[in-house]
Amino acid sequence: MANTTSADNQDLDLRQLSKKLKNYFSRFGDSFFDAILFMKRNIVIVTILLVTGVALGIYKDQTSKLYENKIFVIPNFGSVDYLYEEVANISTKIRRQDTVFLEESGLKNPEKFAKIEIEPVVEIYEFIEDKDVDEDDRKFQLFKLISENGDMKKILESPTTSRHYKNHVITITTVGKTKRSEIVGPLLEYFNKTPYFLKMKEEYVKNLNLKIAANDTILKQIDAVLNDFSRSKKNSNTLYYNDNTQLNEILKFKNKILKEQGQNRIDVVNFTSIVKEGGSMFNITAKSIAGGKMKYIMPFLFIMIFVMIVRFRKYYKRQVEKRKTAAAAQ
Repeated sequence: MANTTSADNQDLDLRQLSKKLKNYFSRFGDSFFDAILFMKRNIVIVTILLVTGVALGIYKDQTSKLYENKIFVIPNFGSVDYLYEEVANISTKIRRQDTVFLEESGLKNPEKFAKIEIEPVVEIYEFIEDKDVDEDDRKFQLFKLISENGDMKKILESPTTSRHYKNHVITITTVGKTKRSEIVGPLLEYFNKTPYFLKMKEEYVKNLNLKIAANDTILKQIDAVLNDFSRSKKNSNTLYYNDNTQLNEILKFKNKILKEQGQNRIDVVNFTSIVKEGGSMFNITAKSIAGGKMKYIMPFLFIMIFVMIVRFRKYYKRQVEKRKTAAAAQ
């Protein structure tokens, strides 16, 4: 008896489900046909909205196109945090459309600025750089670092780590194309006029020149020792092991000083500015969700707004008629 009741309930459930599905498809078919009738009744208005939307969308795609402009910079004299904070400040002013501040900062056509960001140029060897170890040791350290940490990318790009890299890139997004004179010059002039870091620049350059002079003296002394060693070797038929060991140490030390001097010569070039430009790229087409698609989005929006207005008017009329009927009944 229980099995018969269960089977009847299952049959009833299936019939109800089948009935609901039929009602759903029937309503869907009615709605689709209503949409066809709506388009037929309003074909003129819909056509005008489509043409207007496409035309306006094409205009928007052409005039509101976003471009990225990149400036590669080297912040010197411990100015990394200062640079990041200044970029964050400018970013806030752009979001608030504070054109007065942007113009006072020297930026031309501030209304074109859509966004500014800064991020490090991730150079993994700089993360483990040690001037006292050779290339093989650095590679071993790199392998060890990767093997001991699962998420290497997260470590290298974390805010704590990233600000210790030498090179950084500032990305300025503009509405429409721009020129170098509108971005690079004004920005670098703004970054490079802080009194504190200007004073730090003077001291860094003085110390660098002293270091270069001292290293040149050391190299001359090493060369003199090597010359003496060379002359003594010619006058002697015996070369002792400890002489070889001392010579190797002297050569290694000279190589280290030469490498340091090479970096010092590079620093002479970089230390001419607080924030030194390393290169720039302009008017790179920026990727965006709506980029180049407004000619499709605008007509769709116009038609949706029109449909909403028509539906609201019908709703309003129904509500008015309902209240009139209720009032007449009383």
